[in-house]
Amino acid sequence: ALCVIQKIRDDCREGLREKGHKITASFGLAAYATPPEKLEDIIGQADSAMYRAKQAGKDRIMSQNH
Repeated sequence: ALCVIQKIRDDCREGLREKGHKITASFGLAAYATPPEKLEDIIGQADSAMYRAKQAGKDRIMSQNH
């Protein structure tokens, strides 16, 4: 999943750079060996990881493994 997120970020960045725009993107990833019953739990963990990425300096990818 991390490779997919990196590819999305890089492709978006490059596509906009070609048009003269500079962007940064922070992503949060939640990975589970056994998924929780509620989708909200997964989203909450990914959201938490995204905010940790932003606090760590933006334009980062952070993961939360369970």
